[in-house]
Amino acid sequence: MELREIVDKIKRLSPLSASATQLIELMQSSGSSFEQITHIVELDAALTANVLKVVNSPAFGLGHKVTSVSRAVSFLGEKMIAGIAIASCAPEVYGEELAGYAAERGELWEHSLLTAIASREIAAYCTEPLRAEDAFTAGILHDIGKSVLSQFVAGKTHELMEAVESKAAQDFMEAERLALETDHSEAGMVLGKHWRLPANLLAAIRYHHTPHKAPEEYRPLVYCVHLGDALAQMHGVGTGAATLQCGLEPTVCDYFPISEDEFQAIFLDASIEFEKSRTAFLG
Repeated sequence: MELREIVDKIKRLSPLSASATQLIELMQSSGSSFEQITHIVELDAALTANVLKVVNSPAFGLGHKVTSVSRAVSFLGEKMIAGIAIASCAPEVYGEELAGYAAERGELWEHSLLTAIASREIAAYCTEPLRAEDAFTAGILHDIGKSVLSQFVAGKTHELMEAVESKAAQDFMEAERLALETDHSEAGMVLGKHWRLPANLLAAIRYHHTPHKAPEEYRPLVYCVHLGDALAQMHGVGTGAATLQCGLEPTVCDYFPISEDEFQAIFLDASIEFEKSRTAFLG
């Protein structure tokens, strides 16, 4: 019965706005232009307001007020614009408290944002061609399933943690499956289909904890998000009880042979960018 209720909840969630969908599609293409992104933002009054709010936040310290969308897009960059668009039109996903995960309001967004920033930085180290834009967007979206499952694991958080600690479940995701017959990555993929996301982003959502199971063509992206997710949790930015409860696959080194010094540099750069960005978004 719970499985049917979970699917019903997903179907009741609002679809992504036309602007967010167009921006995601545009970022998937290699021919996206500054002018096209600006045009999409300008046609959406709510998105325009949010973009200007972020760019004019004290965190960016511009020293002057930006009132032009084109200037805001130029300063923030297309990856950040897509993040703002997704967050703006999905407050029921990113803006709610996740009681089932013992996560406060805003924690899922913070974790998603740091994962996105880290994944963007990590993408440059891939052994195969990987677009930073795709890594960022996939990082933003990877944990959307937690917003769906939260109400269904509410009251079972201690039970799930006990399953992991007693080794009855290999990790938190397996504990979810034992309790609900599904997990947040599977629920997230169903929500991603409801939002009509492209196949590579669906793969990142579905397999970010099990990247070796992803279709081969999408594994570089999925492993990138897998590593970005781990970096965010190592930073202490997770989603409540689930933080650091899923392991890192050793095969990640096949796609990202990153040295310890390089990883430290990525960690530092991502942390600095995250602190600036989270303040702009959340105040």
